[in-house]
Amino acid sequence: MTDIQLQAFTVPSPLNGEAIAGYRLPGAAPGLLLCGVFSQQSPLAKMLGRLVFSHARARGQDCVALDFRGQGRSAGEPWGMTLPGMVSDLLAIADHLKLEGRIGIGASLGAWTMLAAQQQQPRLLRGMIALAPAFDWDRTYFAPRRADGRLQALANGKLAEPGAAFMISPAFLETAEEYRLRSDGILLSDGLEVLHGTADETASFEHAAVVVRALGQHMQASLQPVPDEDHSLSALTSPQAQQLFVQRCDALLQRCGVAI
Repeated sequence: MTDIQLQAFTVPSPLNGEAIAGYRLPGAAPGLLLCGVFSQQSPLAKMLGRLVFSHARARGQDCVALDFRGQGRSAGEPWGMTLPGMVSDLLAIADHLKLEGRIGIGASLGAWTMLAAQQQQPRLLRGMIALAPAFDWDRTYFAPRRADGRLQALANGKLAEPGAAFMISPAFLETAEEYRLRSDGILLSDGLEVLHGTADETASFEHAAVVVRALGQHMQASLQPVPDEDHSLSALTSPQAQQLFVQRCDALLQRCGVAI
């Protein structure tokens, strides 16, 4: 991000006062809002953040991203993230900056977080791109691994599968239920665009299709399968994923009246 000058700031968590780090590129409306993947890294450390901010700059758009607590510059327990905490972090940033009517970009678990926040604050987003969304991740990924013993308790109290690059707090599994997406509880006036790799073994493509179908009963919602892409699509690592993101983002901007 060295070639893009961002405004870095922090806001206190309304839950416990811990610092939530945010980043902003000033620009025009409707503006973009980015929620990254479940990771200790900031989305700005990945191609995801670099591409979103560079595309926002190219289109003259305001752009905001955050590090969830436990991630990047934010305070908080490493790998201690939960849906209640992540939704609270996002809404704290949105309230601090008075954000509304944004185009959301949610990657992996960030997509579930973003739509769960929209259920609580319906004016936050007008449209959204979901990249390899990890909807109901506790059920689709962790529950089967817990049932067959692949998910094991570690000495630090977290849960992990041997060889996995991440671990999870038991509290994530215990608190996810209240953040299920309700098909009648989310309305995006300019629709939801989902890009999902058909080779994704981390976030279920089949389950994403079920969720998109349900949401599509009440708003415009589409799912584009991306052949041979795995969960790295959520970080926009491949040229194919990057091209598709730019196309979908521009389509949403044009739907919002932005000249491309």
